[in-house]
Amino acid sequence: MSPSTFPIDPPAGRVPGTARGGPSLRRLWPSDGPAVQAFFLRLDPDTRASRFMAAMNDRTIATYAAQAMTAPGLVLGVFVDGTLRALGELRPYGLGRADTRTGEVALTVERGFRRSGLGSRLLRRLAEAVIREQEREIAELRAFLARQR
Repeated sequence: MSPSTFPIDPPAGRVPGTARGGPSLRRLWPSDGPAVQAFFLRLDPDTRASRFMAAMNDRTIATYAAQAMTAPGLVLGVFVDGTLRALGELRPYGLGRADTRTGEVALTVERGFRRSGLGSRLLRRLAEAVIREQEREIAELRAFLARQR
């Protein structure tokens, strides 16, 4: 199995739109830019605000999606029926304890595909990448959780 492809366990419940093989999780590359842009542009306003901690218009989203594919770090996506439905980003984030590099994780799951384990699988794979030292510059992960009202 190539390091850029990560099969995921079958979901406990049925993920909307999944075929017998279920969703597929893999690393995203610059060539996936159009799928990433389409994913972010499909997000509803509440999901955009939750993900980016601010209201974001389509132009700003498109700009972010373009730079996200070339910025330092690791980007993973979950595809359901060939369409990107969940995305996880692991980025270097300043200095942590004892001058080690700290990582920041951002997870986004499209409405309608939540509560099916896709976000948990993304988080687990991103943490495994740090543990396996695929992302050598990151030694510590920090989480910021936004409470939904």
